[in-house]
Amino acid sequence: MLAPSATQGPTARAKNLWRANPAAMAALIVALAGTATIAGAWFFELVIKLKPCPLCLEQRVPYYVAISIQEQGTWKRISDPPFATGRNGDEALRDAMVFLTERLAA
Repeated sequence: MLAPSATQGPTARAKNLWRANPAAMAALIVALAGTATIAGAWFFELVIKLKPCPLCLEQRVPYYVAISIQEQGTWKRISDPPFATGRNGDEALRDAMVFLTERLAA
């Protein structure tokens, strides 16, 4: 049996993207889950007119930060992977720390 080609449609392209860059796809899933959580909170607040308590509003802040970091990381990883393959562990760890520090500082 022949292996499926990338020209078979969007499903094959999505599988190839997942296999090529699983970290980017995991970041995308986390960003989408956080976005769905915040969308649910906004639905209850704006559509159902349920007023959130001050603690609920404070608990949204980490979601806003995490969603923006994950989305930036997703598009960065898809277009330009931050960690090259074939490096030793120390170089990869150093690059990972620099990458995370830049993201948190931005």
